[in-house]
Amino acid sequence: LFASPEEAMLAYYTGTIELHAKIKVRTEKGRVETSVGRLIFKDRVNVDEDYLDAIFEKIG
Repeated sequence: LFASPEEAMLAYYTGTIELHAKIKVRTEKGRVETSVGRLIFKDRVNVDEDYLDAIFEKIG
Protein backbone atom coordinates (compact mmCIF):
# COMPACT_ATOMS: atom_id res chain seq x y z
CA LEU A 1 0.00 0.00 0.00
CA PHE A 2 1.46 3.33 -1.08
CA ALA A 3 0.63 6.48 0.84
CA SER A 4 0.14 8.52 -2.33
CA PRO A 5 0.32 8.31 -6.13
CA GLU A 6 3.58 10.27 -5.97
CA GLU A 7 5.12 7.67 -3.66
CA ALA A 8 4.13 4.90 -6.06
CA MET A 9 5.61 6.77 -9.04
CA LEU A 10 8.85 7.32 -7.10
CA ALA A 11 9.01 3.57 -6.41
CA TYR A 12 8.69 2.95 -10.16
CA TYR A 13 11.32 5.54 -11.11
CA THR A 14 13.79 4.00 -8.64
CA GLY A 15 13.17 0.49 -9.99
CA THR A 16 11.32 -0.88 -6.96
CA ILE A 17 8.15 -1.85 -8.85
CA GLU A 18 7.23 -2.56 -12.48
CA LEU A 19 5.09 -0.29 -14.66
CA HIS A 20 2.16 -2.72 -14.94
CA ALA A 21 2.31 -4.20 -11.43
CA LYS A 22 -0.97 -4.10 -9.52
CA ILE A 23 -0.63 -1.80 -6.54
CA LYS A 24 -2.84 -0.22 -3.90
CA VAL A 25 -2.64 3.53 -3.39
CA ARG A 26 -4.28 5.85 -0.88
CA THR A 27 -6.09 8.76 -2.46
CA GLU A 28 -8.39 11.50 -1.27
CA LYS A 29 -11.32 9.16 -1.94
CA GLY A 30 -9.85 6.08 -0.26
CA ARG A 31 -7.77 3.12 -1.38
CA VAL A 32 -7.52 2.36 -5.08
CA GLU A 33 -6.13 -0.72 -6.83
CA THR A 34 -4.37 0.36 -10.01
CA SER A 35 -0.93 0.33 -11.67
CA VAL A 36 1.86 2.87 -11.82
CA GLY A 37 1.34 3.11 -15.56
CA ARG A 38 -2.22 4.27 -15.03
CA LEU A 39 -1.11 6.76 -12.38
CA ILE A 40 1.47 8.23 -14.77
CA PHE A 41 -1.11 8.37 -17.58
CA LYS A 42 -3.59 10.18 -15.36
CA ASP A 43 -0.90 12.59 -14.17
CA ARG A 44 0.27 13.46 -17.68
CA VAL A 45 -3.09 13.68 -19.44
CA ASN A 46 -5.06 15.31 -16.60
CA VAL A 47 -7.91 12.85 -16.97
CA ASP A 48 -11.14 13.98 -15.32
CA GLU A 49 -12.03 10.46 -14.17
CA ASP A 50 -10.82 9.43 -10.72
CA TYR A 51 -9.03 6.28 -11.83
CA LEU A 52 -9.26 4.52 -15.14
CA ASP A 53 -9.35 0.75 -15.08
CA ALA A 54 -9.29 0.02 -18.79
CA ILE A 55 -6.79 -0.93 -21.45
CA PHE A 56 -6.42 1.63 -24.20
CA GLU A 57 -5.71 0.45 -27.72
CA LYS A 58 -3.96 2.37 -30.45
CA ILE A 59 -6.31 3.50 -33.21
CA GLY A 60 -5.12 3.53 -36.80
